[in-house]
Amino acid sequence: MNDRLDVQLALNTPQFRAHKAFRGACRRTLVLAWGRGVGKSWFVRQLWWGLVAEWDGKVREALDPFKGVRIVVLMPTLKQFKDVHLAGILNELEPGGRWDFLGGKVDKQTGAVTFPGGSWVKPVPASEYNSRTARGLRCDLLCADEADDIDRNVYDSVAVPWLSATWSLGLEVIGGTPRRGRHGLLFRQYNDGRRGTRLRLGEQASGLEPYQVAEFKKIFSFYATYRDVPEIVAAEAVAKARATTTPAVFSREWECDFDAGEGLVYGGAYDERFHVRQPPKNPQWSEILIGCDHGYEDPGVFLLIGVLGSGRDAECWVLDEIYQQHKTEDWWKAKLKVWLGWYPRAKFYGDPSMPARIEAYRRDCHARVQEVDNSLEDGVAAVADRFLIREEWSEPEPGSEEEPKLIRRYSRLYISPRCQNLTRELGLYKRRADPKDADRYTDEIVDRDNHAPDALRYAIFNRFGGPGSRRWGAPAEALG
Repeated sequence: MNDRLDVQLALNTPQFRAHKAFRGACRRTLVLAWGRGVGKSWFVRQLWWGLVAEWDGKVREALDPFKGVRIVVLMPTLKQFKDVHLAGILNELEPGGRWDFLGGKVDKQTGAVTFPGGSWVKPVPASEYNSRTARGLRCDLLCADEADDIDRNVYDSVAVPWLSATWSLGLEVIGGTPRRGRHGLLFRQYNDGRRGTRLRLGEQASGLEPYQVAEFKKIFSFYATYRDVPEIVAAEAVAKARATTTPAVFSREWECDFDAGEGLVYGGAYDERFHVRQPPKNPQWSEILIGCDHGYEDPGVFLLIGVLGSGRDAECWVLDEIYQQHKTEDWWKAKLKVWLGWYPRAKFYGDPSMPARIEAYRRDCHARVQEVDNSLEDGVAAVADRFLIREEWSEPEPGSEEEPKLIRRYSRLYISPRCQNLTRELGLYKRRADPKDADRYTDEIVDRDNHAPDALRYAIFNRFGGPGSRRWGAPAEALG
C-alpha cells in the first residue's frame, strides 16, 4: 500500500497490527473480531482508500484492459451499508476530507463510489447475491461487514468467484458483531484465522493437505475490545453501556463475545479453546465414571470419565464417547462390557427414565449402577462449577514487596478431542430465547442438542454434587 498511509493515518494498536498484515499483500484474509470502540468501520474504509491511492489509474488486465482497483462490500442490506458507512464516506472523500485528493464521486442513492482512474467501491446486498449482476462481479477486495447477518452459504457462493480473476488481488476483510455465536460466518472465519496463526508458528498440520495448509496460512484473525484502546474509549462510556444494556448485549457488542448472543447453557464457564485438550499420559485414575443418556431416534450416549484426586478438588477428564442412533439394547450392552472389561470398578450413572434398561446393565454387564438425581438446574450448576476456570497465585512472604504472580489457570473438568459430539453439543446447548425480547434468554433450557451434556451431568452432579452442597444421596464422609 501507499507509504503516505503511515503519515496520514493515526492507527491504534489493533488497527496497526491488522494494517501490517494487510499491507502489500495479495491473496489473504483479515478477520476483525473487534468490539465497539476499536474503530472497525473507519479502519476498513481506510483500507479501501489506501488501495485506491495505490492502484487508481493503473492498467490491470492485458487481454481486456481496465484501470484501477475494484472493491465489493457485501452487507445484509443496502440500508445497513448506508447507515454504517455513507456518512464516513462523504466526510472522508468530499472537499476538505482526508482523502479528497482521490477525486471520488459518491452516489448517495446507492452508496457506490467511483474514481477518475477507474477504481470503484460497490455495495452489494447479501439478499441479492444470486442476481445476474452480482454473479458476474469480479473484484480485488471483498469486504463482508456485519458478517453474522450474512448466511454462510451465501458468502461461500460468492467469495470464490468474485475473487477468481487472474488479475484479482484476492483480498478479503470480514468483521461484525457475533450475533450467531459460534455458528455464524464471523466465528468460522475467525477460527480459521486462529488455525492459520498456529500453522504459521510451526504447528503440525494433522489431517490437512499441503494446499489446505497454504490457504489457512493466508488467514489472519485479530481480536480486540475497548480494553485495547483506552486512549480513545472513555471509561465512563464503557461504564454507562454496561449499566444501561443487558449483559448479553454488552458482552456481544463491546466484548465481541461469541457466546453472549447464544444463550448457551455453559457459555459463562465452558471455553472450548481451554477445556478441550489431550488427557495426561499414563495417569493413575482414582476413579472411573460412566455417564449414560438413553436414545434410539435421538442419539444414545456413553461417556467415559477419568478422575484424578478426590473430593471437590478432583480433576475430571472426559476420555471417550459412544454416540449413536438406532442401536438396540444388546448393542449398547456390548459396548458397555468393553469399557467395564477395562475398568471393572467404574461407577455407572444412567438416565433414570428407563429403569428396565438400567437394570439390564446391572444384571447383564455387572455395572456398578449408582442412584441418579435428574434435577436439571442443579445438575447444570454442578457441571458449570467444574468447568469454571480458576487461578492460582503465588503468596509472597509477609512484609515482602514482591507482587503476587499468576502460577496457573486451571479447571476441574476437561474434554478429550476424541469427544467430538460432546464438544459440538456443548456449543449448541442453550436456553430458550424470550419471544418478546431478542436480546434476552429465559431460564428454560431447550430440549435439544443435550444428549451428551445430559450424560455428563448425570455423572458429574451425582458423583460430586452441586456447588457448595454435598453429593445427592451420599453421607458427608463419602465426599472424599
